[in-house]
Amino acid sequence: MNQQFVTTIMPLVIAIISLLGTVIVIPLQSRKERKLQEKRRQDELDEKEETIKREGIKDAIRANEAIYLLVSKIQHTHSVTSNLIDAELQLPLVECYARHMVVNEELNRVHMFVTLDYPAFAANAGMFSAAVSNFWGMQQLLLQVDEKQNKEKYYDLFNAVIKAGIEVSKHGYALKDQLATATRELRGMLSY
Repeated sequence: MNQQFVTTIMPLVIAIISLLGTVIVIPLQSRKERKLQEKRRQDELDEKEETIKREGIKDAIRANEAIYLLVSKIQHTHSVTSNLIDAELQLPLVECYARHMVVNEELNRVHMFVTLDYPAFAANAGMFSAAVSNFWGMQQLLLQVDEKQNKEKYYDLFNAVIKAGIEVSKHGYALKDQLATATRELRGMLSY
């Protein structure tokens, strides 16, 4: 009877144990699967966030480079060499004024960028802009003087233009140094 009891009860015991195992294991597996799915979802979100952050940094680097080149262009057009060429060509005042208007637009772009993105650079941007305006004022006066009729005044103004060009260069380099430092910091953020 013992054996008959065992053979009759044993399948029932096995069924109960299997049922209990299923009742216990399935929720554990479901919980584990949910956690795994949540982790995958979070990893995807983190990856997207990182991609957006990296793209933002790359955009900032490109903007810094564009402003750096714009400052370089303005420096070049207000250099001693440029002044010598303009004086030699005896450019009409109207042409110089037209170029100055273009430079003013470029300076406005530099100021907008610095004001919005790097307020700490505003002092150098302001000095750069003032030096460019001073250069233009001296250049304008120089172009109105006939060298043959008034050599002394012409050379005094010519020297003033050269000094103004040196100031443009000095303040342009200071601003470009700040931009270069900021760009290096941004590039460092990309390399981690």
